[in-house]
Amino acid sequence: MTENPYKLFRLPLRYELDMEALRETLQALQRAVHPDRHAHEAASDRLRAANESARINEAYLSLKDPVRRAEALAACRGIALPSGEVTIRQPELLMEQMLLRERLEACREERGMSDLEVLQDEVAQMLADTKKELALALEASEPDAQQVLAQLSRLKFLRKLEHELSLAEEQLADY
Repeated sequence: MTENPYKLFRLPLRYELDMEALRETLQALQRAVHPDRHAHEAASDRLRAANESARINEAYLSLKDPVRRAEALAACRGIALPSGEVTIRQPELLMEQMLLRERLEACREERGMSDLEVLQDEVAQMLADTKKELALALEASEPDAQQVLAQLSRLKFLRKLEHELSLAEEQLADY
């Protein structure tokens, strides 16, 4: 991402955002460039409006998604994040991932819906805690890039695990 979505939406550099206010700002920005408003203009003006609309939508999607929002905020704060897949070097995070995946597999193998629900609740709490820690790391007066990267890695893992838990729940419900 090259553009600063915070600037486009005129938002303070904060991780936690009011999603309803964000949606309202999206609608206001989109009204100004809506294709219907430019239907009788020259083709170049219509193209410019369509491009601006796409830019606004992309910025909104970046701000709406917790991972992309963290990446955007990190860029705004001057934190260079590695591109592509990152090898996790924190032993605690690796151990946590391994244990959580083992628990998920045990739920699948044993068809343990109640155990799966407990794990889902735990992961939901871990996600909330990670977002808070990430916000603190990103909003520090002098952000620690390694801390931001560690929390971002944990957030990505937990979101993926949350999705896998939902799939497992669907599979177990079918039995």
